[in-house]
This record gives sequence, structure tokens and C-alpha cells, in this order.
Amino acid sequence: MIQTRWMRLAFSTLFSLAGLFRLAMRFDGVETVRWFAVPIAGLLIATVLALWALLRRSPRRWPAAVVLVCAAPMAQLVLRVDALGSVLHLQMPVVVMVLGSLGTVVTALVILLAPPAAPDPIARAVAQSRSSE
Repeated sequence: MIQTRWMRLAFSTLFSLAGLFRLAMRFDGVETVRWFAVPIAGLLIATVLALWALLRRSPRRWPAAVVLVCAAPMAQLVLRVDALGSVLHLQMPVVVMVLGSLGTVVTALVILLAPPAAPDPIARAVAQSRSSE
């Protein structure tokens, strides 16, 4: 269950980055990247950390808190009125960026606030029987 959450978090951050870089390629790339320097850095850190937690199958919640803090600048930018207006015009890079950012924030909050998953009793029984051999 937690593995699925980490996968959703990793893909949400990747979608946000993909939308942002596609938007930068659409307009003057260098100026757009300069304007989004802090959100890009935060999303890169968030993506690396979410992928690390996914690959490590981390049972801890602290990576989600760090991802939430790192993704906050981008989430703050996409909740502006002009970004939401672009979503209504169905500009695909903006839609991907907004949905990825919102997905990142929502998934990180779910990981932080949801009760811990109960351990699988079958896996525990198999592990105990193997340890007694």
C-alpha cells in the first residue's frame, strides 16, 4: 500500500517537471527557467527524494514531508489565477504542470496523514517460519 503511495508521489513530481520543462521550451526557455529557478530546484529535489523512497520502499513518512516542503513553491505558483486561467484554456503543458503539482501536494499529505498500513500477516508468518529453520 505504501509502495503505491510513493509511486504516485514520484510520478506526480515527474509530471510537474515535464509540464514545466515543456512550458519552458514553448516560450523563451532561458528566461522561463530563470523565473522558475526556485520551484525547479525544489521539484528536482522532491523528485529525487520521492524516487529514492520508492526504490528503498521506505516505511517512514519523513520523505513525504521533505517532498511537500520542496514542492510548495511550485504549488504556490500554480494556484495563481493566471495559471488556473491557462488550465481552463486547456494549454497542455500548464495542465500537466498544475495537475502534477497538485497531485504532489495531495499525495504527500495523504502519506503524512493516513494511518500506517498494517503489516501483512502472511508475509510475517512466512518470515517467522523461515527464521526458525
